Amino acid sequence: MGEIYAAKTNHITNPVGYALKPLVFSWKVKGCKGQEQRHARIMISKEPTFTTLCFDTGEAALDSRAARVEFDPQPCTRYYWKVLVATDAAETIESDVQFFETAKMEEPWTAQWITCDSSQQRHPIFSKRISRPGQLHAQGCIFAVWDCTKHIFWGKPAKYRAKSATSI
Repeated sequence: MGEIYAAKTNHITNPVGYALKPLVFSWKVKGCKGQEQRHARIMISKEPTFTTLCFDTGEAALDSRAARVEFDPQPCTRYYWKVLVATDAAETIESDVQFFETAKMEEPWTAQWITCDSSQQRHPIFSKRISRPGQLHAQGCIFAVWDCTKHIFWGKPAKYRAKSATSI
């Protein structure tokens, strides 16, 4: 009995978080008595049991390398799909259940962005010199706060002071 393998959506196995336009399916068949695909059928559902179909191509002459489907998926939704292939030797083969999950698509981004506390300054502030821990000959460094993130610059402090003075 034949087998369908390498089933992909837009050339990706089970993609998650993509804007899938156009929607293209592909698959490969092996181990069949028949040498050619007579027709194929792609079914799409929101359930892995396929009790309710969102889309069905019906038996059609679909290209197994890139079968383009005119289906308009909803944003942030997981869909399940499978393909049934009929060969020229009257065999019917069904693929394993595959899935794809759509991205936000046209939905606007809404979020609470992480920012600094308004009491903190948002530009480099050089505060104190510290020495590199574990060094016998402690070299000076500069401690800075930049966008609420602490940075330590090792080396000659004057070198870094000169650079930051021009970038402020």
